[in-house]
Amino acid sequence: MLCNEMIKSKIEINSDTNISNECYFHISYGVDENFLYGVGTSISSILLNNPENFFHFHLFVDNLSDERLFHQLMEHTQHRLSIYLIDNEKFKSLPLPSKGWSSAIYFRLIIISYLATKGLDKLLYLDADIICKGELSYLGSLEFNESTYLYAVKDKFRSDKNSLPMDMSKYFNSGFLYMSIKRMAEYNIPNQVIDLVNKSDFTHPDQDALNILLNNKVINISENFNFMFSLDWHITKKSDLPKISEQVVFIHFVGLTKPFHEWAKFYSECIYFESARDNSPWKNAPLLKPEGYKQLSRKKSHLRRNGDYIGFLITTIKYLMRKLSI
Repeated sequence: MLCNEMIKSKIEINSDTNISNECYFHISYGVDENFLYGVGTSISSILLNNPENFFHFHLFVDNLSDERLFHQLMEHTQHRLSIYLIDNEKFKSLPLPSKGWSSAIYFRLIIISYLATKGLDKLLYLDADIICKGELSYLGSLEFNESTYLYAVKDKFRSDKNSLPMDMSKYFNSGFLYMSIKRMAEYNIPNQVIDLVNKSDFTHPDQDALNILLNNKVINISENFNFMFSLDWHITKKSDLPKISEQVVFIHFVGLTKPFHEWAKFYSECIYFESARDNSPWKNAPLLKPEGYKQLSRKKSHLRRNGDYIGFLITTIKYLMRKLSI
């Protein structure tokens, strides 16, 4: 069972602003340390595209190495940032589809249960690989009631359409969740998710469980609020790639390669990430190098596709050495 004791400590940045709490739009992230770069640039992208709004960001993380950069991000603004350091032991026992997944996928559950006890209701949850390129004003017009706990975007890439006991035409991607956490907590969604994943064999544990439990409580909104794009399509797709239109508000960079990886620099779709990075304290932070043989494999494929054959050969050697050492 989830409890507030999972929050080990809390860091408040800009808690003394003169803005009334009712004026803030609340946005949350739940990550492990490897995705802090993504969180920083995601927040920067939101601020860059919504200069007239006031935001209170809530970051739940198990280990914090970039605190100084987050303080710099909030400097000279009226926005707030609360950072919650969590005890991850309970989540480590929950099922994961493969070794490449992190137990951080379950952090959104403690986000719901903890913040609901603090009097919050309307909350936007975002994955850390989401970049904003538009205004969020539409979300502020959405209302919740006893039949609507959640607004989310259909996951059009889910292939096994008939695998879950629910109306799969409403199946959503959990990277973007605009929700009434008060109603979610009252319905005990976080603990129901834990019970369900422990007795099921899901391909996407937290996402599948949320879909089953909220199938009759969700309204699907435009894909412009969770436009899924994989940079790895540049090496796997032979047909034309989908275009990121002017109307897209959030780009969700699904797949192994993220815009904050050093081998993603070749692609025009990263321009929105680069703009956010250049306007943030991360502008001088190096892009992330590959960790593990899977990322090395992906990096070498991108280098080869873009004609960096020396880099491809060097990375291939590193990949083989890492692969053989397993």
